[in-house]
Amino acid sequence: MYIPSILSLLTYPATYGLSAWIANSNDVRMLYLVPTRLARDVYTAASIVADYKLSLGRLEGEARAQALEDCHQRGAERLLQLCFANGGVYTKLGQHIGQL
Repeated sequence: MYIPSILSLLTYPATYGLSAWIANSNDVRMLYLVPTRLARDVYTAASIVADYKLSLGRLEGEARAQALEDCHQRGAERLLQLCFANGGVYTKLGQHIGQL
């Protein structure tokens, strides 16, 4: 019985301290941005892969070349929209990739 009392006495100040730190910290923004950006990244990558798989299928010859070119264009547009949506370093990364 004595141990739970000590744990509860330690839990309250720790919870209060953590809450105060989160409320006064600029890192709170990161708690939202990181998962949101990661979700956008995963969704965009999955949609690009699915587009290639579904568009190319069993095409051959000139039809495949045209479908591949179209997939490249759609993928580039998706990546551009991802960079704009995520902002920050993604915009700079997009500028550098565009120079290649």
